[in-house]
Amino acid sequence: MSSYQVELKRKMKSIAAQAFFVADSSKFGREALFKVFGFEDFTAGITDDTLDPIRAAACPVPLIRVAAQI
Repeated sequence: MSSYQVELKRKMKSIAAQAFFVADSSKFGREALFKVFGFEDFTAGITDDTLDPIRAAACPVPLIRVAAQI
């Protein structure tokens, strides 16, 4: 990810009234090479229903858990 892309994402977030992240359950508990935003920067998150309930409860923002489609 280029520095331009990071700044563009930050600018879009700064003018948005609300922001939601979308991540499948495999992304939780992992370290990323780049961190553009933290959980606390979002209104809520959307993930699949296979996320461990204990990990979901520990998230600092509400999570919308949806059934995974195959």
